[in-house]
Amino acid sequence: MLRGGTDSIEVDVRISHGDREGRLKIMLDSASHLRQDDRDARISRGYLTDKNGVRKIQLPWNRGCESQGLWRVRQAARRDRRTRFTALLHHVTPELLRASYWELNHKAVPGIEGETWTEYRKPVVARSEDLHERVQRGTYRAKPSKRAWIAKTGGQRPLGIAVLEDKIVQQAVRRVLEEIFEVEFVGLS
Repeated sequence: MLRGGTDSIEVDVRISHGDREGRLKIMLDSASHLRQDDRDARISRGYLTDKNGVRKIQLPWNRGCESQGLWRVRQAARRDRRTRFTALLHHVTPELLRASYWELNHKAVPGIEGETWTEYRKPVVARSEDLHERVQRGTYRAKPSKRAWIAKTGGQRPLGIAVLEDKIVQQAVRRVLEEIFEVEFVGLS
C-alpha cells in the first residue's frame, strides 16, 4: 500500500527471502513513477516490484554503496566524468562478496562443479573470506563454463553456465563498476 506526498512516499511491501516472509514499511523519495494501484508491491533483488514482477524503483540500500569506499568512487565519478579509475579491486570486500551471493538466483542451474546456491550457503562466511583472499592475491581463476544447448527456431543456441563462485565474483565486480557508470545514465533510460 502506498501513501505519501509528492516528494516522499511510504510503501508497505511484502518481503520473501527463501522460506521466510514478512512485511516492511519504507519511505522512498522521488517515487513518482509508482502508482496507487501498486498495492501488492514486493521487494525483489533490491528493487521494489509490482505484483507482476515489473521493476519500479531501485531501493536505496541496494545501490552498491555498502561501503564508504564505493560511495567515494561514485562521488568521484559524479564530480568529474573524465576521471580514470586505475585501482578498484580493493573495493571487492568479503562483505560485498557475501552481498553478491545473496543477490544471485537461488534456483539457478549449477555449473560444472554441480554446487548449488543452497550447498554454498552453509559455510558462506568462511568461503567468502577464502574467495576474497584468492581474488586479492590474484590466484583466483574462473572455471570453465558448463555448455548447454537451447532449442531455437533456426536450430540450437549454445549457453554457458558459470560456476557459482564465478557468478559471485562477476556480481561483485559489476557492483563496483556500476558505481562509476551509473552516473552516466539518465533516469529516463
